[in-house]
Amino acid sequence: MASNLEEKIGSVKFFQAESVQALASNFGALSNEVPDRYIMPKVEADAVAENGSFELPVIDLAKLRDPQFSQAEIAKLGCACGEWGFFQLINHGVDKDLLERMKANITEFFNLPLEQKKAVAIESNSAEGFGQQDTIDEYSLELNKLTDKLLEAMSKDLGIESDALFNLFKGKPQLMRMNDYPPCPQPEKVLGASTHTDGAGLTLLLHIASNGKYQSIEHRVVVNTMKERISIATFQLADRLSTVGPLPEVVRGGKENYMSLPYLEYLKGFLSNKLKGRNYMERLMIKYKENNKEKMASTLEENFGSTVKFLHAESVQALASNFGASSNEVPDRYIMPEVESDSVAEKGSFELPIIDLAKLRDPQFSQAEIAKLGCACGEWGFFQLINHGVDEELLERVKADITAFFNLPMDQKKPVASESNSAEGFGRQIVASDEQKLEWVDVLSLNTQPVNQRNFQFWPTNPLTFRDTIDEYSLELKKVTGELLEAMSKDLGIASEVLFNLFKRQPQVMRMNYYPPCPQPDKVMGASAHTDGAGLTLLLHVNDVQGLQIRKDNLWFSVENLPEAFVVNIGDILEIASNGRYRSIEHRAVVNAMKERISIATFQIPYRLCTVGPLPEVVRGGKENYKSLPYIEYIKGYFSNKMKGRSYMESLKIY
Repeated sequence: MASNLEEKIGSVKFFQAESVQALASNFGALSNEVPDRYIMPKVEADAVAENGSFELPVIDLAKLRDPQFSQAEIAKLGCACGEWGFFQLINHGVDKDLLERMKANITEFFNLPLEQKKAVAIESNSAEGFGQQDTIDEYSLELNKLTDKLLEAMSKDLGIESDALFNLFKGKPQLMRMNDYPPCPQPEKVLGASTHTDGAGLTLLLHIASNGKYQSIEHRVVVNTMKERISIATFQLADRLSTVGPLPEVVRGGKENYMSLPYLEYLKGFLSNKLKGRNYMERLMIKYKENNKEKMASTLEENFGSTVKFLHAESVQALASNFGASSNEVPDRYIMPEVESDSVAEKGSFELPIIDLAKLRDPQFSQAEIAKLGCACGEWGFFQLINHGVDEELLERVKADITAFFNLPMDQKKPVASESNSAEGFGRQIVASDEQKLEWVDVLSLNTQPVNQRNFQFWPTNPLTFRDTIDEYSLELKKVTGELLEAMSKDLGIASEVLFNLFKRQPQVMRMNYYPPCPQPDKVMGASAHTDGAGLTLLLHVNDVQGLQIRKDNLWFSVENLPEAFVVNIGDILEIASNGRYRSIEHRAVVNAMKERISIATFQIPYRLCTVGPLPEVVRGGKENYKSLPYIEYIKGYFSNKMKGRSYMESLKIY
């Protein structure tokens, strides 16, 4: 038997230690000291978030089964697998009586005297028996059915045939592990399960098979001082003769992010590194030399076109700080002659529509508020969002951290400076030519969603709270955006999954803007006239200096934002998708002579492999008013025409 196990999983041993339950029952008689072999020093040093500080995604299996709701729920499932790698499954259909019997039987077994449990004790170098795994037929069969449903839904989310995943799990190998975590008088020194990822299918193997689209997240189990914890984990294993690697159907000729190897080889490595968290996963990653300038340039050319450059101009904040010392003249490259000739409406001559998210949520008021929302999106393309539910204390932290970052000396901001031809980081402006005028702004740009697309190289660690604050804010805005997309779907008369498929996994980008004061504010622009190349934009004013202007009827109107409200605007993607029912409006940012202005814009961008075009569900067989094209092609054209207002949008119209 030993040789058989070595053949399967290498030199890993299964050690029959003393029963921890028996050990725990002796505490208090002589001592409460935990034996040294169980003490893990790192536990006390780990930072733990407060209870209630996050909500695990919830997936409804009944909705996955229902054709009316399945598409939207599949999109939610993909998002949960990609961002968290964890979710809670409700309405799964497993009989409640069976679950109660399962719990009772496991509890009864662990409560037996030790000598009665020894009948199923682990044999030398065996993976089965008391202390490891057992099976219960009825429960096992029900979980097999659940797993099939989830794999089928994941196949749809990944855009592959279900056979591709079912072949990986041929024969449906399944393993159960029942756990009894006894109470411990020193819970801060021990772990019921140390930090690890799971080497099974609905976790680590799917991370690799999906080429990193799904996440295998580190997790652990802590113990309680007073009470035992009992659980049962069911693992969906791969076929023992399968190959673990990115599925060709997922990669589609692109870059493979993980090595491929026989499942048994993978299992040897996984179990040999079990106590090292994600260490083994990191070793399986294929490291590409991302600092290679030619490689980076070609990738950006593929995304944005060869005419677009990311220019690392001098910090405008540093430039502005020198005014008065010798001159107040603005360098020529920042001067935009058209600014002085533009007509601006008088302050107070209009009011931006106000949408109340609390009313959108309330069945009593939702229909009327959805009608207001549709009107705002169609007439103005802008509105202020109130009662959005984002905690005021969080908003204050966001404002404080962004302000603190921009107030740092330049040498302390350089660690997150953009690299050559990069769209992320601090200090770059997008230019389509060497002659293009520059905007009077310093920018920090970050990819914030999905979580696995974040490049923390560009995320500031000064102030210390910055990363945690922006992470929390990003998740809150994702929820708000999801609610707005759902309400817009109702206004457009389409199923919500249609819009959610366009914004699959809700990709999100944040742009933090610092507009320094300028002694010649009538000659420069903080942001030149443009439309947004996104679906939706949510703008938060960090300080009380105004500067946003929107264009309507050939006049520029200054927006007076409401305290703590988000200014929301429709981007090009939603104008096109709605076939022109919603409008993507030109807007710009002017600067102040005496004070800096700070804002943060959060963009909801589409899934990068989607097609941008009028949605068939909106057109319903009528005339399409816009061309359809791949999003990557759209974004190339958008950035190549960034300084030309709505000219690119007009070029996509069908007359």
